[in-house]
Amino acid sequence: MTVKKCVDPIVTAETLLLELFQKAFQNDAARRHLGFSQISQISTSEGLPQWYLWLSEKRGAYSLAIQEGRIVSNGNDGSYHDKDDIHALEARVLVRYFPHVDEDLFEFLSCFEQIFRMSPHFDSTGTPSFEGGRTMHDGFFLAGQIHIVIYSSKSDIDFYCSAPNVWRDYRIDGLRLTDEKGRFHEVLAPAELDRDFPGWDLTSFVFDKIISAFCFLTSQAPRYTGLATKPSFHYVIDAKQNVRAVPDTGISESILGVSFFGNMEESIVKERHASFAQRLLSRDHRLIRIWQDRDDIPAGWKRPPEWWTIKDAHFHPHHEHVCSCYKDY
Repeated sequence: MTVKKCVDPIVTAETLLLELFQKAFQNDAARRHLGFSQISQISTSEGLPQWYLWLSEKRGAYSLAIQEGRIVSNGNDGSYHDKDDIHALEARVLVRYFPHVDEDLFEFLSCFEQIFRMSPHFDSTGTPSFEGGRTMHDGFFLAGQIHIVIYSSKSDIDFYCSAPNVWRDYRIDGLRLTDEKGRFHEVLAPAELDRDFPGWDLTSFVFDKIISAFCFLTSQAPRYTGLATKPSFHYVIDAKQNVRAVPDTGISESILGVSFFGNMEESIVKERHASFAQRLLSRDHRLIRIWQDRDDIPAGWKRPPEWWTIKDAHFHPHHEHVCSCYKDY
């Protein structure tokens, strides 16, 4: 009888994020430095891992939900193969942001999102209640997504952040809603803008925090950072809730990748660089560039310095703690 090891990409990605968050939150000095405030783990309606994350620089809360995972083999068909044939494990994390009702970003939500946000479907934490999370429309509060590609170990990983610079919806037939007395009110005129949510800014903000925490967890700095972009769409919604995507040169979708690996063998370095570039271009994006040095990254796309410096930082959990940065001579 042949015994095969079961490899689950969702469990592997969940374990990685759990380790990342645990190390950050168990050290109060590191937690404050990274800007993490609070965290809560729940499950999606499909039973998949999900976290609500509060950051000190944001008034609202983030949702990070693993939506799907797959095994990427050398055959690249996503099916199960022997361990030696596995090229990578991949998981997709959906990023949502729930603004505080007094936050400026609240006004950029659609009318239906604003109504849902102010309803009993949200609790005092500013996140959906148990029932609210299961009745919420799939497109509500969506900011972007993060892909995690895990190779041979937890320190041998690529991360990708993708989102349009803005999620923009227009109500082609306008929008009329009823009040508590059953009276109709026109809240949007025909073809008026309904949603103008800054997907890239919100997604890349939490992505930066996750990468900084990963660098702290593994004592690494990025080997490569890469960027690709492509023109995107706005969306037109009619009175029957039919949605149509319309090409819009004023909206771009960006994908930012960060690669971590320790192997210096030339053939492995070339293979990882090629794989990294291929994933940046996988959805018809145009490659801007792949950088090895932070100083080479253009000012508008600079990432936090912590990505390169936090691996050497020491955070003491309390003032009497003595760590390895002190030596006895």
